[in-house]
Amino acid sequence: MAHGSVGLTTHSSIRGLIVLGLALSLILMASRFLKQSYWAYLYVRGEGDCIYQVVRGKACVGTIRFREPAHLSAIANGLGLSLPEKMSTLDPLVPCDSAIDLDTQDVDIRCEPLPGTALIALGGKIDLNSAQVEDLVLVPGVGGKLASMIVNYRTKNGTFSSIAEVEKIPGVGEKKRAKMEPFLKIVQHGRCQKHGGSHEP
Repeated sequence: MAHGSVGLTTHSSIRGLIVLGLALSLILMASRFLKQSYWAYLYVRGEGDCIYQVVRGKACVGTIRFREPAHLSAIANGLGLSLPEKMSTLDPLVPCDSAIDLDTQDVDIRCEPLPGTALIALGGKIDLNSAQVEDLVLVPGVGGKLASMIVNYRTKNGTFSSIAEVEKIPGVGEKKRAKMEPFLKIVQHGRCQKHGGSHEP
């Protein structure tokens, strides 16, 4: 009886070690993948105020800066990426500070404005014309109330033509605007547009 109990205990221990080994392998694989995505997110190529991030699904595969809006082919070439044939033939002009998803079956290119958290992490500036409340509160001197007022002002009056225009919002004077200004910029955001030519980073 005791001998059978020892055999069962040994068998359970071996099975437990195998399960533990498999779990550790999965954790290591996942962490390696996340680490690659993390470094692709942080390592930025090129120079300029125009930031592009290329993703496949939820994983970032590269980030690059340009001095002006760039075409999809120039962004991909700058990151050493190959594009699906349907995307390379369209070659749209991509608005600054966009995330481009290459993992899509759509005919149109999927690009969305980068959130403020990503721009701040990458050393970029937040676009006053597309930033939401959760983006604007990242700017020094801007709390939740002022962020809401900025978004409401933009909804009512249209996009800002200059950063100085924020002084029209109650509670924002020259000093507060000067404190906010280094973290803001004006971008006329739009959809990915088909257009000829390309720009270099």
